[in-house]
Amino acid sequence: MFRGESSIVIDDKGRLAIPKGYRALLAEHWGEPVRLTLTIGLTPDIEQHRWLVAYPAPEWEAYEAKLNEVSPFDWEARKVSGMLIGHANDVELDRQGRFVIPPSLRSFASLGPRATIVGQGREFELWDEDGRNKWRDESIASIGRILANPSPGLLAINR
Repeated sequence: MFRGESSIVIDDKGRLAIPKGYRALLAEHWGEPVRLTLTIGLTPDIEQHRWLVAYPAPEWEAYEAKLNEVSPFDWEARKVSGMLIGHANDVELDRQGRFVIPPSLRSFASLGPRATIVGQGREFELWDEDGRNKWRDESIASIGRILANPSPGLLAINR
């Protein structure tokens, strides 16, 4: 589905235009009007790297249903699901394929005027351009270690 990386501009009102290819995919697979759900990206190094994740609304609804199945007695899982659901915001694309990123999410991800959209299959990420470059450089530096001792998740996708 969503692949690749695109540089975008966020205006003073917090609006950004989705790349044309992504807009076409959204309309084709999920219909119009195009609705997205934005939430925070979670990672073990969230203190250093922050970004947003945009889900087509139907994809988010299915994901949120799973998050709502978390046991009320599993405090760690509730913290994670609560962060994702609690920060989720619905947006709708206008005729020009733009939407406004809520100020709280812009602040969380330190989004300035230059940003990057990164496809992740069924969703895509929104990064501050400098933050994305830093994260990518750090990730590249750790790839050798990761591949030398692959996780069960990586081994599961091996052909």
